[in-house]
Amino acid sequence: EAMESVVKALPNTNVRQIRFFGAVIAGGNREDVDIQVGILLSGIFQSKVEDVHLERAVTDRGARGFENRLNQSLVTHLKLTSNYISYDGAEIIAEALVGSRVVELSLMDNEIGNEGAAHIARVLGKTNVTSLNLCDTTIGDVGVESIGKELERSKIQILDLGFNRIKEDGARYLANSLATSQIKSLSLSKNKIGSIGAASLAAALPLSKVTRLNVSGIGDNCMA
Repeated sequence: EAMESVVKALPNTNVRQIRFFGAVIAGGNREDVDIQVGILLSGIFQSKVEDVHLERAVTDRGARGFENRLNQSLVTHLKLTSNYISYDGAEIIAEALVGSRVVELSLMDNEIGNEGAAHIARVLGKTNVTSLNLCDTTIGDVGVESIGKELERSKIQILDLGFNRIKEDGARYLANSLATSQIKSLSLSKNKIGSIGAASLAAALPLSKVTRLNVSGIGDNCMA
């Protein structure tokens, strides 16, 4: 009832930013949180809210709340950090991005994997996203290859791929796409790209637009 009261009021307010921490694990019932997220999204999509941050709340099932509604909203910043989203949820969110106003997307700390990365990559050229945070999303070389192939057709300027499972092949795939991309800020921190991957990246940087680079812990012995 408390959530419903807030949601009903949203369309008549000047609220531009909203954050919801679901704490699914603490409650022990994901279905209840899915319902709460659905109610919240129904209000957000009828309001003036532009910045949405949902944490420990969104499951693959809950992601369906974005279908056919995100592209009718005013939302420009969508932060879905530390949720329960797998590749299935990533596909739903990817489709919802098409035609939306979203310029910033964060899926940090969700286990979307290579398949989820491919879903996101597939729609990048059809979206307005300029900032993409896929830090700690269990992406490996295959996922990076998918993203790299679509960068040229995208508007991405900020890309965070830190704390993933990217090795030298992934670094090479990304390096090959930098020159034709709009990337200005790139993070590959805590990926095991090693000396070979680093060499590929170093060769590509002079031809790129990158002005900000995070390569902390990319040595052969770092944790992926």
